[in-house]
Amino acid sequence: MLERIREHASERPDAIALRDELGTLSYAELPGEIEHLTDTLAGERVGLLLDNGNHWACLDLALLHRQAVCVPMPTFFTDEQLHHLVRDAGLDTVYTDNPERMDALAGSAHQGHLRIAGRRVDAFRIPGQATGNGKADGTAKVTYTSGTTGQPKGVRLSEAAMLTVTRSLCDAIHANASDRSLSLLPLSILLGNIAGLYAPLMVGATANIPSLAGSGIDGSSGLRIERLFETLNRTAPTTTVLVPQLLKALLGGIGAGLSVPDSLRFIAVGGAPVPESVDGPALEVGGTSGSVWVRSPPGAPF
Repeated sequence: MLERIREHASERPDAIALRDELGTLSYAELPGEIEHLTDTLAGERVGLLLDNGNHWACLDLALLHRQAVCVPMPTFFTDEQLHHLVRDAGLDTVYTDNPERMDALAGSAHQGHLRIAGRRVDAFRIPGQATGNGKADGTAKVTYTSGTTGQPKGVRLSEAAMLTVTRSLCDAIHANASDRSLSLLPLSILLGNIAGLYAPLMVGATANIPSLAGSGIDGSSGLRIERLFETLNRTAPTTTVLVPQLLKALLGGIGAGLSVPDSLRFIAVGGAPVPESVDGPALEVGGTSGSVWVRSPPGAPF
């Protein structure tokens, strides 16, 4: 991934790679930020308890480059679920922009803070957890899902597997450097991580990754529809990924007279079953009436 980012930096240094509410990072700036963090970060099995933003992306990419195991921690998990995740994944370090939540994880010790892409990120050490080479088995990331029953379950992923899926996604949607993706799903879930971050960076596009609250999304179910449409029109994305609940809200907002930007050319819907047909007004995509839906076949992971 870093090699691809460097290629884009050489070819189009001023192009915007990452954008959130606090600012942007160009392709020329991003490799230096990743390399600096690679030399700064601690830990071998590292949790990210962060809202969406440029800081999330920089930490994730630095851990990938550093060959540590990255474990995204969904902020919508309960404290009990987070406690289970920390122990189950064997985390030795957590980086967070919400240090108060770490108080619920007994035994965590504050180790200072960093400034990353304009945000304060606090570091916590988890005593008695993993030591040594955390990536000995080829695992680059462990992604957790709350599922429907029991405790959150983790899936181990290699860097090669993630990049293979990323390339396949880019091919399927004809992703290109002129694209502007918009993340409306948490980067802490795999669908948001690959579609909202890795795919645009693979092709030299812009990844818009505003905070979830800034996009009108509150936890796993709350939504401020006006703010969602404000974000869509401010960022003017060409692509975005939704879960079915957000799709329903989007169509409802359009039916109520809210508008989406003409820039949108592709909307993917995943994470849960999608009906064969969706009632609602047609989206105006690229100046033509119609909409593009992507459904997963039964039993598929997305």
